[in-house]
Amino acid sequence: MKDKTVPVVLGPDGYHLVDGHHRTTGNYLLSVKYPEYPDYLYATQVADLSSLSMDEFWKAMAEGDGRSSFIWLNNRGVPSSVSNLPFIPGLTDDALRSFSANIASAYMVYEILDPVLYFQEFYWADYLRDKVFLSGAGWETTGGNPNAAFVSSSYEAVATEAARLCRLPDASNLPGFIAVPEPSEVALMAVVGVFLVLRGAWMRFKPSRD
Repeated sequence: MKDKTVPVVLGPDGYHLVDGHHRTTGNYLLSVKYPEYPDYLYATQVADLSSLSMDEFWKAMAEGDGRSSFIWLNNRGVPSSVSNLPFIPGLTDDALRSFSANIASAYMVYEILDPVLYFQEFYWADYLRDKVFLSGAGWETTGGNPNAAFVSSSYEAVATEAARLCRLPDASNLPGFIAVPEPSEVALMAVVGVFLVLRGAWMRFKPSRD
C-alpha cells in the first residue's frame, strides 16, 4: 500500500480521489469483511485546490492538470455531470474499461503512459464501445453494445479485432496510440535485423589473428 499510493486532489471540502478507484474499492470491501484489514490508504496529493469555491473547484477538476481531467464525466459512454459522480463503494463497472486495460497489458495495443494519464483506459473504452462486443460475458449490462460492428463469444477473437482497431489512424488522437509501421519501415527493420544477425555470427566465429 505504501508503494502504490493513490493520487488525490485537496478541495475545499477535503480530499478527492483521482485514480486507483478499483483498488480503493477493493480495499474498502476487504476492510468491511475483515476487521483486521487496514481501513485506510496511503495517498499522494497531486494538486491543492482548497482555496477555490465549490463551483470553481469542479471546473478546475474538469480542466485537470493540462494532460487529463481529474474527473471522468462519462458513464459507460454516456455523458454525465458532477452531480452524478459515483462514490465508493457505489462505483459502476464498465466492461470496456476493464477490457481496454487488459489488452493494453496483454496485447500491447497502446502504450500505458508514464507518468500515468488519468482515465487513459476510459478513452480507449469509449473508442471500442461500438466496435467490439464479447457475447455471453454480461457486457450488455455493463456498458457493452450488442450491436457493435464485431461480435464474438471468443475473448481472443474480440481482443485480436480490438488490437487491430486500436492501430488504425482513427485512434491516432487517443493517449498512448502506437502506429502500425509502414511497409517500407517493416522492410527496413527486416534488413537491419538480418544484418545484425549476420554481423553477430561473424564476430562470434571469425578466425583469430593470433
